[in-house]
This record gives sequence, structure tokens and C-alpha cells, in this order.
Amino acid sequence: MTRIAAIQMTSSADVARNLADAWRLLRDAQSQGAVVATLPENFAFMGRAETDKLAVAEADGEGPIQRFIATAARELGLWIVAVGVISVFAGAPANTLVFGFGAGGGMLAVGAWELLRRDR
Repeated sequence: MTRIAAIQMTSSADVARNLADAWRLLRDAQSQGAVVATLPENFAFMGRAETDKLAVAEADGEGPIQRFIATAARELGLWIVAVGVISVFAGAPANTLVFGFGAGGGMLAVGAWELLRRDR
């Protein structure tokens, strides 16, 4: 039977702290036999305003948040679904709702864009 971990965590505006917390939770999931782990929406960053997300937007396939997910997938041997990673799509910031990384660390899927408005 395949074990799937649905990770819950409280995120803040401190990306480094959030990623450290996510690493610990992913490692715990892996040690309990999970092969797939899902991270909650805004796991890496939770700002006070919608526009705060613009400061942590990353180009697709680049940036510390996406590197973190790829490294965690590779080193822990997990398939990871990350929700709410902010990326730049066609030159505009977008809320990338789903990133999928395989156990080898490669990005498998990206989907469900929502362009962010700069005035919110």
C-alpha cells in the first residue's frame, strides 16, 4: 500500500524558516513510510497582503523555493506536490497552485495559474 502524507504547517513571511519547517515535516513523513507528500498552500511564504507575494516570485524552474522542493524530493526519495508557489508566467507574477516533483528531484508538472494583481 502506498502511503501519502498530507502535511499541515503554519507559515509566516520568513521563507527560510518555512522551508526549514517543511524539510523537517517532509523528513518525518518519509521516515513514517510516505512515498508521496503534499505541502499546503503558501507553505513557503504567507505575507500580510496579496502583493507581498511579488517579493518571492520565481521564474519557472528557478529560485530557492523550487530548488528546495527538488532537493527534498531527491534527497528524501519522495514525490512532492507543492501548492501556492509564486512564479513568473509570461512576464507577470502568477500564483502557481501546483508544482509536482518526482522522487528523482525533477519537475513533473506545473498547473493552475492565477495572475496576481499588483493593486491588492
